[in-house]
Amino acid sequence: MEIPLSAKKMTLAANQIIICMGIGTLIYLALQMVGITFPSYVGGMVMGVVLRNVSVYSGKFETPLAEIDSIGNISLSLFVSMALMSLKLWQLADLALPMIVTLAAQVVFIAIFMCLVAYYILGHDYDAAVMITGFCGFGLGAMPNGVSNMQAFTKKWGPSPTAFFVVPVWGLSLLMW
Repeated sequence: MEIPLSAKKMTLAANQIIICMGIGTLIYLALQMVGITFPSYVGGMVMGVVLRNVSVYSGKFETPLAEIDSIGNISLSLFVSMALMSLKLWQLADLALPMIVTLAAQVVFIAIFMCLVAYYILGHDYDAAVMITGFCGFGLGAMPNGVSNMQAFTKKWGPSPTAFFVVPVWGLSLLMW
C-alpha cells in the first residue's frame, strides 16, 4: 500500500533537509579549520542522523520519511542524469576498446567476488543480497549507483534498513581511507 504524499509534509521534509545541509556545511567547515578532511556531504549526513534520532526519541516533531525518500529519489535521479549529460564521449573515442576490456574485467571480478565471497561474509540472507547489490553499484561506479541498485532491488523484493545503513557508511569509510 502506497502512502500518499502531502504538500505540508513535503515542505517539512525539504526544510529538514535544508537545515541538515546548512548545519552540515558548518560542521564541514569547522572540521576543515582543525585540519580534519572529510567529503563535504559528511556533515549533512551526520546532521540527518542527529535530526532523525532527536525526532524519534523526543517525539517533539515529525520526520516525514516517505517525503524525504521521495526528495532523495528525485535528487538522485537528477544527479545521475546531470553526471551522464556532462560526459564528453567524443573525447573518449580513442579509449573505447581499453575501457570496454577494463569494464568487462571489472564486472566479472565484482560479480564473482560479490556472489562467492561477500554474500557469505555478510550473512547469506536477504540483507546480504541487498548489500551486495549496493556494493556492485559502488564497485562499478559510485555510491549513488549503489543506492540506485538497492532502491530498485528493494522496490521489488521489500525493504532492508540494515543494507541502507551499512552500504553508505561503508562507502563513506572507503572514501575517507
